[in-house]
Amino acid sequence: MIKYDTVVYTNNISWGIIGDEVFVFNEENDKIYLLKGIEKDIWLLLRNQSYVRTIIQQLSNSSNIDEIVVEANVFISINKLIKTKLLCGAIYEK
Repeated sequence: MIKYDTVVYTNNISWGIIGDEVFVFNEENDKIYLLKGIEKDIWLLLRNQSYVRTIIQQLSNSSNIDEIVVEANVFISINKLIKTKLLCGAIYEK
């Protein structure tokens, strides 16, 4: 699993919130992705924050879950979102 220092939205996406879910349209491959749970939380936090460590801390504090558990889930989700070309990131550790 790759760990990223910072992540940002890619330039080829459009997105919106409908109800309690986030829909992201990848303009490059014409696919729509539905984000729920931690993926949605990460996505929304990225509006104001690109540092992954800060996102992990915010999610840990808001959910009252240990940072180590949150970190593992965040990096799994970020790797998935980067693989689908919805996010891009700067690597600091493999």
